[in-house]
Amino acid sequence: MPDEHAVLAPKENQHFMETLPVMEILSAYEVVVCVPNDPTFLRVIRLVVASLAADLHYNYDEVEDLKIVADEIVHLAMTACDANSVVTLIATLEPDGLRLLAHGQSDAHSTPGAVDPISMQLVSTLTARMQQTDVEGRYEISVKCHAPNRADS
Repeated sequence: MPDEHAVLAPKENQHFMETLPVMEILSAYEVVVCVPNDPTFLRVIRLVVASLAADLHYNYDEVEDLKIVADEIVHLAMTACDANSVVTLIATLEPDGLRLLAHGQSDAHSTPGAVDPISMQLVSTLTARMQQTDVEGRYEISVKCHAPNRADS
């Protein structure tokens, strides 16, 4: 009898199964989502962040802002990373808000300066703090989002 949690897939579907998003909850304070470097998977990122933000009692406008921020930083990481790489989003709950970190393997032809300046401006407007690095082949963008506004809850 196969394990009830095992994914049963024919061999011809193995490549497809390997490209599916992976979500892992490391603790009550951290959620990790890994997606292929393909913009069609941004909807998975938005869905995970919206669910997490709702569980943390962010109001509707704050949830929408967090979805935009997550979408933009993952897309920036996708733009700066190898086409065949995996991009990871780590959402960490901290005492003063939510920290989002997107990273992936850097493409030799892309630098942080090559990312879309409008996206960078949008992210910096919606977050308390933003930082990006491209060190030794690893592109990373990190943002700190404010804690939910409890007065609106």
